[in-house]
Parts: sequence; structure tokens; C-alpha cells
Amino acid sequence: MLFRSSADETRSFELPALVSRLHREVGSGDLGTDAESIRGAAARCAPWLEAGDVGVLVEQVQARLSGLGEVAALLADDSVTDLFVDGPGPVVVERNGDLVVTDLFLDEDGVQVLVERLMSVGRRRVDRNHPCVDLRLPDGMRANVVVAPAAIGGPCVSIRRFRSTVRQLSDMADPKIVRLMHDAVRDRANILVSGPTGSGKTTLLGLLLSAVDCG
Repeated sequence: MLFRSSADETRSFELPALVSRLHREVGSGDLGTDAESIRGAAARCAPWLEAGDVGVLVEQVQARLSGLGEVAALLADDSVTDLFVDGPGPVVVERNGDLVVTDLFLDEDGVQVLVERLMSVGRRRVDRNHPCVDLRLPDGMRANVVVAPAAIGGPCVSIRRFRSTVRQLSDMADPKIVRLMHDAVRDRANILVSGPTGSGKTTLLGLLLSAVDCG
């Protein structure tokens, strides 16, 4: 048993290891996937955990059973545009233009699960001979994965999530600017789209292309 001096240390070191342990038990068939079974296993493995941490543990074990695992909850947040994993440790996101270190910690197993899921969903391969991969996921997100020997200290993962709330040009600008952009597209003018990371360049370009009359 490992005892920590603070709740933050418990979350940083014990929870990821417990998530990996219980995930392996589920995979081997020794543990059910329902919340009560996982909660009971957590009580046996780590009876000192507080109720809140047990709830987080259950959620993360169940999240790891499908999709992109524990990071899926972060990617479901409309304010998150980018997610970064730099080997085992805290997951960092860009939220409303600011980099934020989240409470989510991934251990080596957690990072490996994320990499494997990305490769499976994106139908790509990454290994020592092909250590860098760029892929687009079915829902439109873009991901980059780098593993050893190109990555030092563990696999590095970045995921760009596009805002789902922008569906037309009027979502990005006032009517006067929208008319100007439509006129530029109609007149087949040269248009330069530029801006910082996460500012919506790709989204704007896609909306401009959708306004092109192909007739």
C-alpha cells in the first residue's frame, strides 16, 4: 500500500495506477464493467480513498473501456480546442485560448491505451520504424502521435478539436463581414486566411468553400 501526504498526490500517483490495475482486471474477465463492481474492487484495493476519488476512479475505468479513454470527457468540453499528452503525467488542454493543466493524470498504461485507440480509430500504424503519425478522426478531430525514438520520456499526443458550435459564417462574424466574404467568394477573389493556433482558420476555410457555387 502507498500512502500519500495530500489529496493532490493521491490523485497524481495512486489513481492512474488503480485505473490501470482495475482496467486489466476487467480485460481479464476478473471484474465486471458495471459501476458497483468497480466500486467494490476499489474499496478492496484502496480502502483509504475518499468517496469523490472513488467516483472518479469508476468513471475513468469505464471510460477506458471504449473510445479514447479518460481524455474523452475533456474533448467533450466545447471550450477545449486542443489536448496535449507529453508522456505519463498531467493532461494539458487549451481552453478559450489559455493552456490549462487539468486534474487528469495518465500513467504509462493510460498513455499507451490512448495511442492504441487513436491508431485503431484512425486506421494507422505507429512504431519505432514509423514514430510520427498524423491522422484525422471520423468526427473531424486531428491528432498527432510521436513515439520512441523520436519521443523522449514517453509517447507524445496532441489532438485538435474543432468547435461544434460554428456551423455557418454568421456564427463567426457580424452580417456586414459575412456579406463581404460571400461577395469575395462569388467574385472568385483571392482570399488569404491567417491567424494564430486555434483561431478558426480551418473552420473559416471550410465555410468559405461551402459557399462556392460549383454550378
